[in-house]
Amino acid sequence: MRRSSKLIIVLLFIITSFVAGTLIGYLGTHRVGYYISNQTNVHNLIRLIAENVSSIRGLKFSTPPEAVLIDSSTALSTWGDEVPKDALILNDVFKMTLLSDLSYDVTESFRKLIGLWLAASSGNTIYVVHDLLNVNDPLTYRVLAHELTHVLQNQHFKLPTPRTLDEALAIKSLVEGDADLTADIYVGLLNLSNLSKVTKIQPEDPYIAIQLAPYVFGEEFVRYLYDIGGWGLVNNAYVVVPKSMKYIMFPEKYIINEPIETIDLPRPMECDILYEGALGPAYIYVLISRYLNESLALKLSSDWLGDKVIYYVCNESKELMWIIKLASNEGAADLYNLLNEIAVTMGGRRYDDYLHIDGPGNLLKVSIQVERNLIKLHSKLLSNPK
Repeated sequence: MRRSSKLIIVLLFIITSFVAGTLIGYLGTHRVGYYISNQTNVHNLIRLIAENVSSIRGLKFSTPPEAVLIDSSTALSTWGDEVPKDALILNDVFKMTLLSDLSYDVTESFRKLIGLWLAASSGNTIYVVHDLLNVNDPLTYRVLAHELTHVLQNQHFKLPTPRTLDEALAIKSLVEGDADLTADIYVGLLNLSNLSKVTKIQPEDPYIAIQLAPYVFGEEFVRYLYDIGGWGLVNNAYVVVPKSMKYIMFPEKYIINEPIETIDLPRPMECDILYEGALGPAYIYVLISRYLNESLALKLSSDWLGDKVIYYVCNESKELMWIIKLASNEGAADLYNLLNEIAVTMGGRRYDDYLHIDGPGNLLKVSIQVERNLIKLHSKLLSNPK
């Protein structure tokens, strides 16, 4: 067996040195004039908001936060030029699990997502995209409160390195949910309402949809904990860390510590393994939402007990195995039928045990089987088939 690549640890964080960022894009907010134009404006505003965020959160800043002004073109040229290897791996995983069509290219989506950022934080520093933030826009207060919460998180909590996509999404959901709830409480104290934020996944773009999942589900998870046990229970989540989107999407399962089942999937011999681990219920949610509807996607995600995928290269052939375990045979049968319908919608034609899907310069061969409450998917992605 060849040594696995370090890339089997897929980190969700788009810019790995950043804790988190505040996004625009699907929000539809139009801003004109009065942009933040100098460092003094930013520091004064941050100092004011930081006092309130600290009070709300019950945590003190051990080091005063810093601010750096950048413009959107600099952000894009600095962090959007080179697509990280983990995103390129996900590009193939998307295709081989039927989440995207074969012409999908993550490069454009990655750059688009960078272009949606209003601000981001790394350690004690907040990077403000000054040409997108209007100093007179109430949204600015929410954005900076969100980022200041990330600074507090960095100073008070230490989170584990995620091992799988599912775990990375869950940890990021805690972080973003905490920041969103804090920011919402703050702007509520200012009597500011109807401020734009990400509240719904847009499944048309798989990469962006996956990246937005923590923003969509995170705040509801943190609010659930806050309503039960205040900030003390929220802080405890940084100790008893939710390591699956199962707990984020369905927080009652976190409270009772409902177990996640281990899926046995033998590693292929003499192959380079590029990714190994769980994709999780949020991945299934995005997949079903993309082709069908949100209600069904949520139902099947709720039935998720565990999954494991291995993406590997053998003799220059890209292959993927994916096993999903659901709570019932009926749920597995439903998901099996839906995956087959999706493959046919993508142009799949059956040859022997595989559905063949043609793409621009490539061919996807996918086999989908159901055994009681298990779904077994095997894909081969072939380049320039003859």
